[in-house]
Amino acid sequence: MKWLKFSGNVKLIRVFLIFVLVVVTFTVSVLVLFSAGTLDFNLSLKRMVGAFSSTFLGRAPTVYFLYGEKNGLEFKSDLKDPLEISSNDQFVIKGVVTDVLFGGDVRVEVPGLVDGDCVGRLLKGIDFVKKSMELSLEKAGGTFSEGFFRISVKHGGREIGFLTVKVVIKPQDIVYYAAGVQKDVKDQIEYLKKLLERDPDRSDLRKLLASLYVKEGQLEEATKQLKMVLRDRPDDRGALMALAEAEMSRGDYKEAILHFKKLVSMNPRDEMALAGMATAYRNMRQWEQAIHYYQEALQLAPHNRTIRILLAETFEFVNRWNEAAEQYTLVLKSDPEALDVMAALASVYIKLRNYDGAINLYERVASKRKDAAVYANLGLAYGAKGNVAAEIESYQKALNLDPANAVVHYNLALALEKQGKMEEAYRSFKKALELRPDDKDTLLKLADMEMKRKNYGQAVGYYEKVMGKYGLTPLAYVKAAQAYSELRRYEKAASMYEKAVSMGVREPEVLSSLGRIYERLGKSKRGISFFERYAGKNPPEEILMQLVSFYIDERRYDDAIRIYEKLLKRGSNKASYYWNLGRLYGLKGDIDREIEFYRKALCIDAEDDSLWVSLGEAYEKKGMVREALECYVKAYEYNPESVKAMRRIPVLRIKLLEERQSKGS
Repeated sequence: MKWLKFSGNVKLIRVFLIFVLVVVTFTVSVLVLFSAGTLDFNLSLKRMVGAFSSTFLGRAPTVYFLYGEKNGLEFKSDLKDPLEISSNDQFVIKGVVTDVLFGGDVRVEVPGLVDGDCVGRLLKGIDFVKKSMELSLEKAGGTFSEGFFRISVKHGGREIGFLTVKVVIKPQDIVYYAAGVQKDVKDQIEYLKKLLERDPDRSDLRKLLASLYVKEGQLEEATKQLKMVLRDRPDDRGALMALAEAEMSRGDYKEAILHFKKLVSMNPRDEMALAGMATAYRNMRQWEQAIHYYQEALQLAPHNRTIRILLAETFEFVNRWNEAAEQYTLVLKSDPEALDVMAALASVYIKLRNYDGAINLYERVASKRKDAAVYANLGLAYGAKGNVAAEIESYQKALNLDPANAVVHYNLALALEKQGKMEEAYRSFKKALELRPDDKDTLLKLADMEMKRKNYGQAVGYYEKVMGKYGLTPLAYVKAAQAYSELRRYEKAASMYEKAVSMGVREPEVLSSLGRIYERLGKSKRGISFFERYAGKNPPEEILMQLVSFYIDERRYDDAIRIYEKLLKRGSNKASYYWNLGRLYGLKGDIDREIEFYRKALCIDAEDDSLWVSLGEAYEKKGMVREALECYVKAYEYNPESVKAMRRIPVLRIKLLEERQSKGS
């Protein structure tokens, strides 16, 4: 009996223990389930039942959901709908909710892509995309399609659930993949061409191929591909915009404008199409059209700083400085730290002669960015204001940052010239020429400096270099002629003077220098030929006087007389003209006309002793001793130092006395 009683007690003890175990399991399950992230009572109840079944009855655990974070946002998936992933996505699986108590021996894996448990690991969409593309190429024979992966939930090595991952392949992914397979752009082009041979209707691939052609500068091929896209899809705005931009790159702005206009007709609020059209007009130098469309674009997108800057630059092209400044100022209001815009506004201020405003802006930029161009322009602003010391200092700061900048060396040399520091200026000009050996302005400045130093050979070398590459200005031809003349290279000097005169130089000293060169060369006929070419209907007096000189040398007195008569008809009533006419008639032997014109000259300037001497000489030639003596006496009265008068007066008095005595006898 006692044994039976004990046996019954054992059964009761077993039942009790099972009851306790169930209670404990229930309690623990509740704690675990709630701690696992769900407050859903029904789900919790299911999980408790499932936990009991999996623990005590050997059934497979159930997976209720995965939870995690995708691109910074929390997500939860019940495994029914696929998780969509693209190359730009990133996600983390933080955990999985199952029946397994305490989550023991539960793992999350991505077979074929990631090794080991993925919980808590950063998973990148690009890895899914690349793997999917590799697999799809193998299966589809050269085409890309959407891929699918399994995020597998395993317990004890056995899969108890999975989440499908749908991989979205975008056109840029294909380029990215091609770049990974083929590093060279040309190889990428060939790769895409092969894909299109297999799948010619892929407009996305064709647009990508066009973009690579543009990158390689093969614009004809790019436009060909885009036109093929538009043939099948005429309203493809992306292709139309790309085609317009390709035409812009080709320089076919009229064709680009047609495409931009179509884009605007499709969407009148497309500010980028309007801005593109404006840029096309700007490149065609149709400034007003460009301004109009930039302004229309800004009405739709008033905060678009790029378009506003383009408008400001266009105003600069047409010298509308105030309007350019207004646009740059608006950009700075929205972006006060836009240093490039500050510098652009400063350059406009220089045009407006607002030098203080320009200096202030350049100083602000320089305080935040060490930029040689900023210091160089700051130097220009100081120079325009007349602060040469600050100008030089700014140029020196620019050269500390960019010592190989020939323009800054040149501007520094000019500033040093202003201060009279000629040796330093000379060295800076030489440095500028060293950096830019063919710079016309630097060559001419050095030529001028060598002229002042009387280094005529070096000056000629610089002038010849400029002539060979650019040709000279009229003034430079004159200076080159002077250098050649100093070197006694008279033929070259004459050639330089002739070029200067042919370009409009009419200064008396130039013409007389050319005349002297002809005389040195003994080439009066060449002088006549040259000056007659530029005499024309109403030649300047300087050319006519040179012609007179050459006519006299060639004894062409009548031609010389005609020139003086032409000058007198112009109203140039000068005593010297009458005197020269008298001299010319004297050379011809027409003494009466010679006397006539000398007397006319004296009517204009009766106090000129040389005129009285000339008239006296003419009277002497006529044998009119008394009249000649009177003229010499007049000359002596006006100029007691007249040698001719002093010599002839006593001679003629004796002669006159002899004539009287001869008559008396």
